[in-house]
Amino acid sequence: MCKGVVIRNYISRRKIDKNVSYDKMFFAGDYLNDICLCLELRDCDFAMARKDFPLEKDLENRKEKGQLKANLISWKTGFDVLKVVEKQLDTV
Repeated sequence: MCKGVVIRNYISRRKIDKNVSYDKMFFAGDYLNDICLCLELRDCDFAMARKDFPLEKDLENRKEKGQLKANLISWKTGFDVLKVVEKQLDTV
């Protein structure tokens, strides 16, 4: 199943059932099976691709072509991901 469909359905259910919406979303991935979800992200969200893994190169190309709306961030370790999330939460 496409992760993009799963996240779209989850967000929709949360909005309907609990009136919950998300100001920003973060998704960290590394392989090409993560593309579908990344393409669902909005321009206020963050697609985080592991450095030197297939997803990074693919999303860089899609960003250049205007196919990826989300902010694209490369990461090497979980600490890199954590720093981005913490920085963004500090701006809220």
